[in-house]
Amino acid sequence: MDGGPLSYRSRIVRAVALAAVPLMAFAAVVLWRDARAEESRTADDRIALARAAALLTEAFIDGQVSTVQTLAVTSAITDPTLLPDLPTHMQRLAAENPEWEGVGLLGPDGVAVGGSAVAPRP
Repeated sequence: MDGGPLSYRSRIVRAVALAAVPLMAFAAVVLWRDARAEESRTADDRIALARAAALLTEAFIDGQVSTVQTLAVTSAITDPTLLPDLPTHMQRLAAENPEWEGVGLLGPDGVAVGGSAVAPRP
């Protein structure tokens, strides 16, 4: 067997190897494409999740701002003679809105006038 014709077994191994190389290359390409597609799907899912979280946050903030805007024009808040016990009213507002940490009212000078956790100004 020193440079002579290949044995039957060697020819079979060589034929199988030659047939397997293109299949392994094809499998590698398919795996690579699948990995890229999965990365793309993961990125798309994360973007969709971030958009959903942003919409949920926006809806929550819009609801809170709407409530505060309504309170801002309520006569009990704008006319101090109608509601002499403002801190009690503010505590009741905070109790009715458990998602709030508290509620307060600032005067035109920026100083706290009253609130659920603020002592009234003398």
